[in-house]
Amino acid sequence: MTTTLPILFNNRHILPEGRLPLRITQGAQLETVKYAMRNGLDLGVCMDETSQSVPALARV
Repeated sequence: MTTTLPILFNNRHILPEGRLPLRITQGAQLETVKYAMRNGLDLGVCMDETSQSVPALARV
């Protein structure tokens, strides 16, 4: 079974079950948030220390 999980990549430290104020930028991040809200999905936040661009949706 394949599940699509919308993920936002962030370069700040993330603590389990902690609160994280999000700054959503226009483009892929905004489209990811819209997709999650429109489809009633949870939204994942992943710490990313690289400067490379990554896809907004990941297959899990």
